[in-house]
Amino acid sequence: MDLKLDNSTLNFHWSEKEVYWASFSHKSKLETDEHLFYKGFLNGKGARQGERCLVRVKKDACGEQSYWRSYFDILSLEQQITDLFNKSVLNDDYLVVIRPHLAQIDSVSSLNRMCARNGPKEFGQEEFVVVEEFQSEDGGGAGWQRFSDMVGTCSGSGGGNNNGGACIDNNNPGAPSSRLLSILDALSHFSFVVMHGEMILCDFRGEVRDRTCCLSCPTVHSRKHEFREWGDEGVCGIKTFMAKHKCNKFCLKFACNSDNLLLTDPIEKLP
Repeated sequence: MDLKLDNSTLNFHWSEKEVYWASFSHKSKLETDEHLFYKGFLNGKGARQGERCLVRVKKDACGEQSYWRSYFDILSLEQQITDLFNKSVLNDDYLVVIRPHLAQIDSVSSLNRMCARNGPKEFGQEEFVVVEEFQSEDGGGAGWQRFSDMVGTCSGSGGGNNNGGACIDNNNPGAPSSRLLSILDALSHFSFVVMHGEMILCDFRGEVRDRTCCLSCPTVHSRKHEFREWGDEGVCGIKTFMAKHKCNKFCLKFACNSDNLLLTDPIEKLP
């Protein structure tokens, strides 16, 4: 039997004209309560061939397509709310939401199979994973960070007077500035307003890149517990955030004009 060193996925569409498959290590780079993250590379024909990527895997069970559907629904919701926030509050495309891609496992590393008894995960070929852009580990940024927690509590507030809108703290390049944390706190409040009080986004994670902040999948608290598998604490989560939230100058930009900011179109979901 051939010894396979890497895991790999089947082909998936990165864009209409770009088709890739991902190869990734048998050893995870990062571990959270729900997911494992693996370093990988994009293979195929297109401008991104050879670029690094990050593969997100469900940690405690086989990642079925139905499980990831909610993940893409949350990202779609975040994208629409963030676009509206950029336009109506920041007047800038400062906040960017990642665009991951769903892929099915094709082959499994022999090392993964041999180490599975001592490790957290053994893959199956029926499993689906998510391929994301690689997040930097060095250079000007601080890499992947958690900016706020499950109820939206940020590690700073502040007035937001950084030069030119950049969110780099001069004393700690790449660390989230008080301005960025204020923006994300206001984004949570904004999501509550535009969703008619039915949902709220919090637990923001991502990466500061030059003059933008790239966000990954947040936590959504909804009155109907629509995203229970993804940390949705329902009405309790919404009330906890609103009880702790203190409006900042970014909130003031939409609080007096909220009637014109409601999302009236249906939220787009993964087919």
